[in-house]
Amino acid sequence: MVQSTYKYMNSPNFFIYLFIIIFIIFIILQILYYSLTKFTKTITIKDKYTNSNRNTIIYTIVDSDNKIYNIENVWFLFDFNKGENYNMIKVNSTYVVSGYGFTIDMFSLYPTVYNATPA
Repeated sequence: MVQSTYKYMNSPNFFIYLFIIIFIIFIILQILYYSLTKFTKTITIKDKYTNSNRNTIIYTIVDSDNKIYNIENVWFLFDFNKGENYNMIKVNSTYVVSGYGFTIDMFSLYPTVYNATPA
């Protein structure tokens, strides 16, 4: 029995199939996370700032309730305009934002906003 298991692992396509399966699971989990945690709410922007993380710029906004949101692109919605969204947002203005996610402060994980329109 053990011999037959190693036979599959030694096949040249095993790691290709394994990579494809892991990649598909990652995509499904990301879309599921979006579907289960998406929201639309009206917020007033108290502050906005940027952080640099190696080669990536992180756009962050804070609402009047001191809740932190990251503005990000969402590849599976073909929404790639995080810079434009950030530049459009003005402090002390009210916006209807669409996003997903929840806050885990210990890991600096904040909800993602991918669309903001003036209220």
